[in-house]
Amino acid sequence: MNFNTGKGMEDYLNLDSQTEPRFWFLLDIAAGRQLGKSIFGPSPDALFAAPSPEWVFDCMIESLSWHRQNGPVDHNGILNACRQLRYDKTSTWGSKKDGGEWVLENYDYPNIVALAMEARHSETQLCPDLATDFLDFVEEEIKRSKVSDEQN
Repeated sequence: MNFNTGKGMEDYLNLDSQTEPRFWFLLDIAAGRQLGKSIFGPSPDALFAAPSPEWVFDCMIESLSWHRQNGPVDHNGILNACRQLRYDKTSTWGSKKDGGEWVLENYDYPNIVALAMEARHSETQLCPDLATDFLDFVEEEIKRSKVSDEQN
């Protein structure tokens, strides 16, 4: 099941997991283990096994590719990339907003990230070239981290 809802977005429900890209589910579980709150019963990290780092890496790369292929890249694509970059560098998941703020504080990509943060509350379209360049940058940063981890 894939159910998405939130302020300013149309509710989405799909009960056929075979028609959804696999990366959404694994990244949701990875983030949910850290961020989820139990209303009743065990905590999320007790309910879901931790995905392997290799799976998380593969799914982050798949997500970036999906956003490029299903463009134009919008604020969600940019802020998802920010969230993934933050996780890659800090092992901490957070909201899209948290990811955007972290990238603004730690990287020299203020234009596209600042525009994406503003576009969350407007209909502003992002420059396709800047958006694609940013996703390429994030992918290279994540791949560079993986190579560094493998060498250590």
